[in-house]
Amino acid sequence: MTPTGVWLLGGVSTLLGLIGLILAAGAQDATIYLFGLSLFGFGILFTFGLMRRSFDLAQEDRQ
Repeated sequence: MTPTGVWLLGGVSTLLGLIGLILAAGAQDATIYLFGLSLFGFGILFTFGLMRRSFDLAQEDRQ
């Protein structure tokens, strides 16, 4: 994947995480609260996964 694609995908997953936090903050019941926190967790973990993949590919290029 191109570096531009990684940046765009990271931005989208970060945006999903923020939407999850907004959902959790305004939740009236436990289901939406848990869904919002899960969406936030997915966004954060996906972003960290992209960062890990990007650093691994950069390390392979050096060797």
